[in-house]
Amino acid sequence: MKSKGTPYLLYFVSIFGWLGFHHFYLGKIDKGIIWILTGGVFEIGSLIDLFTLGGVVESYRT
Repeated sequence: MKSKGTPYLLYFVSIFGWLGFHHFYLGKIDKGIIWILTGGVFEIGSLIDLFTLGGVVESYRT
């Protein structure tokens, strides 16, 4: 069971999601690599992640 706090902490530690550490934590290794190589998909993906991360963690729990 994953908490919501850890992915948000990793999001902020990884330069507001640009490095994708939160994706690695959630087991999405391929997406994390894409985030590292593209800078959070040119910052747009990182911004979207900020608002959708809570829902992603909720769906991961079920």
